[in-house]
Amino acid sequence: MTGSPTWQAVIGLEVHAQLRTQTKIFCGCAVRFGSPANTDVCPVCLGLPGALPVLNAAAVQMAVRTGLALGCTIQAVSVFSRKNYFYPDLPKGYQISQGDQPICLGGQLQIGRGDHAKSARIERIHLEEDAGKSLHGVGPGGQTGVDLNRAGTPLLEIVGKPDLSTPQEAAEYVEELRAILVHLGVCDGNLEQGSLRCDANVSVHRPGEPLGIRCEIKNMNSYRNIRDAVAYEIERQTEVLVHGGVIVQQTRLWNPDQGRTEPMRSKENANDYRYFPEPDLMPLRVQAAEIALARQALPELPSEIRQRLQGDYGLSEGVARWLVEEPQRVRGYERQLALGGAADLGASELPSMFANFLMSQVNAAWVRSQRPWADVDAALDTLWTLGQQWREGQLSNKMLAQVLTQAFTSLNSLGDSLKTAQAAAGAVVSDVQALREAVATVIGNFPKEVERYRGGQVQIAGFFVGQVMRVLGGKGDAKRIGMLVHEALTQ
Repeated sequence: MTGSPTWQAVIGLEVHAQLRTQTKIFCGCAVRFGSPANTDVCPVCLGLPGALPVLNAAAVQMAVRTGLALGCTIQAVSVFSRKNYFYPDLPKGYQISQGDQPICLGGQLQIGRGDHAKSARIERIHLEEDAGKSLHGVGPGGQTGVDLNRAGTPLLEIVGKPDLSTPQEAAEYVEELRAILVHLGVCDGNLEQGSLRCDANVSVHRPGEPLGIRCEIKNMNSYRNIRDAVAYEIERQTEVLVHGGVIVQQTRLWNPDQGRTEPMRSKENANDYRYFPEPDLMPLRVQAAEIALARQALPELPSEIRQRLQGDYGLSEGVARWLVEEPQRVRGYERQLALGGAADLGASELPSMFANFLMSQVNAAWVRSQRPWADVDAALDTLWTLGQQWREGQLSNKMLAQVLTQAFTSLNSLGDSLKTAQAAAGAVVSDVQALREAVATVIGNFPKEVERYRGGQVQIAGFFVGQVMRVLGGKGDAKRIGMLVHEALTQ
């Protein structure tokens, strides 16, 4: 762990997943991102007197589906409570949540790989409504405004046991949980937009001694932020204790610009919220038949898909994880294998080649372009052909990079842009005589490097290959050039 080896970190995560329902959890207002402030609201989510909540059945079904996928026990009866606290973006002065009787109990999440694999227990999963959003620095005087569009959005809070001990495990936990939620179709998993939010409870103690005082970290909207924030907090608490200080229980914010956690407020205890049953909602009852139907309808889960990809197509675990990260990505990949005639070629290297091509070459261009993955999905047949041409040496690395960059930055459809960019790139130079002439030119221009090579510094062969590629405008067959360079320098 980060910090002194005489101290041990204990990490427990609370993950809030915004459910993909069309309407809010207790009213008929639309759930959507980016609407003008305070337009998706009604008397119920504004907390106006006399407005009564009505539970969204779709949110309950999504909670049951998630609980089953995580091995939880679905409670036949659960109860909504009022969680009382004051904050400007909480219009009622309380949040409707589930207190001591949540909809799901127990469960576990498998994280890590190989020898580092472990099972992290889940304590509970419960339904609740989201609060609004405070907007700081708005208006002519820099005031704070409140947007209540998000108030009443259905959330699923997944509370993990304190079974994690390293920043890497914390990031892997959220990554695996996100994959499950998006494959179940219950959450879009967008960390940047706040559809998936993670709070980390971190403490340190000496092995064999009672657990330390914990601090909660908020404002972590990426896997990297989760790793960095937890690592910093472990280091901070360790330093305090090593120097004889005392950890103060508090909520802290992660400041990614400064690379540190900062105090936000003192950490509340459960008693501070004064939970009591919500009088306007009856106890929630889930029938055994409903649970059975939900279990039968569970899709193939990410861990199962990864194992199948590795077994059927010979993919590495890293490539399989990248594909399974998004349901549309892995579905498109397998659809293209079938269309490309590779699905039944168990011993063929084509499935592995195409997956590696997508992850190593296409993904970089896609990330830079900020296009939706749907654009890539619609152009997979063209990318399949492009990948085979690159594999067979008909396109050099430089030519491929140029084709992808040009296509992804074009405003036209990606498939058409790829074909246009490929036609403009031309063909790779494979004529042996032309290659020999380019090699001879380079060898003649660099006599000192030739002597170094012949003196035993054979590692500079790559230098000659690079220079030949430059002479050919990046359109040479690199493998053949390497053979011809070696042939010319050893004569």
